[in-house]
Amino acid sequence: GFDEREQQRNRRQRQEKMALMLSVRRTGMVLAARAACARSSTSGVSGFDERERAAETLWFNKREEKVLRELLQKIKMQADTHDSVNAPAVVAAETKALKAICPGASDAEVQKLLDWKHTAF
Repeated sequence: GFDEREQQRNRRQRQEKMALMLSVRRTGMVLAARAACARSSTSGVSGFDERERAAETLWFNKREEKVLRELLQKIKMQADTHDSVNAPAVVAAETKALKAICPGASDAEVQKLLDWKHTAF
């Protein structure tokens, strides 16, 4: 009956979350492998000293971080909009917690803060 459908829905959501986490890990590994290949291809060029290699590594690390943050933001937005079972409860809990912290905040201000939270981090 109802409990069985709820268990199936929860099981499917867990599987989707695991698949999403695995795809994020794979994407990170692919980006790291590409960066390593790019770094190793320049290691044989004369004139690259340690400082230049460190600067190059720093640039690749920052670029990878930016790409992964953008990917994480997309994943969070998709999870927030596609999780029809848990999303309303999460929004209600976040709104309640935020109103407890800022009791004088209007609904529009609370919504702006929640939007910022979900897009900035």
